[in-house]
Amino acid sequence: MRRRPPKSRTGYCPVCGRRLTTVESQREGIGPVCKEKWLRRQTDAGNQLHLELEGSDTHES
Repeated sequence: MRRRPPKSRTGYCPVCGRRLTTVESQREGIGPVCKEKWLRRQTDAGNQLHLELEGSDTHES
């Protein structure tokens, strides 16, 4: 299950603290740059976990 990015209700990005200036950013509760970085980190972490799990199969006796 994929986690969702943090969401602000204060009008400021919860990741970098900058003010959310567009209607879309305010609706989503996170700035577009931080959202993209957050999603990329989640994908990278999921891929790394998948690789680690695949690698653990080869070490079993």
